[in-house]
Amino acid sequence: ALTSEGVKSSGHVIQGNWIGMTPGGQIHGLSGNGMNFSGATSNCLIGGTQPGAGNVVAACGGRGIQAKYHLFDNDEYPYGIEILGNRLFGNQRSGIDLLGSHAQTNHSPNDPGDTDDGPNGMQNYPVLTGYSRTTATLHVISGTLDSLPNKNDLFIIYANASFNPVDYADQERFIARFTATTGADGLTTFSEVVPFLIAPGQADITLDRYLTATATDPDGNTSEI
Repeated sequence: ALTSEGVKSSGHVIQGNWIGMTPGGQIHGLSGNGMNFSGATSNCLIGGTQPGAGNVVAACGGRGIQAKYHLFDNDEYPYGIEILGNRLFGNQRSGIDLLGSHAQTNHSPNDPGDTDDGPNGMQNYPVLTGYSRTTATLHVISGTLDSLPNKNDLFIIYANASFNPVDYADQERFIARFTATTGADGLTTFSEVVPFLIAPGQADITLDRYLTATATDPDGNTSEI
């Protein structure tokens, strides 16, 4: 596992790692979380949208990536932990978990107006409401986000081979990205025509795949999945 805990550090770039499985697909797993960030860690990039930048975190006994308060560091929270383009699947708990309180143990629900505080500002996650295919390579993805007003957020869409009932946990394959801006009320409704980013020789998404999404605000705060 990779851990930055209780340390005032910033600017880390973590890319191209395999945690819990090998590049050849051999599962060796971990008993706990794949990555942990707590305390005053800030402004870090975990993965990325360029080829090879994403990390693989799979088959862990805990969360894929966790950002949480630090009990002995004045309850300071990580901020600006940008989590993009990673493959997080087959873990026993959430793929991304923002642990905002001592009592919280599971996926954090969205709050109206996104006014709560905690790791990554407890950035609300997008709610996907529709999907359709217009051509073999163009697809329409619809959804909503309830967040802070007048923010240009980055949305990342992932495809998953199966539904994981554990806290909407997985993001198995990065397929699309786009931005949308919230209004003065903090709400945005999007219906984006996007090309799915399919690698050469890789099968296209089919309608029986499951889509998940994250939102990242301009300060680099990525939501749960």
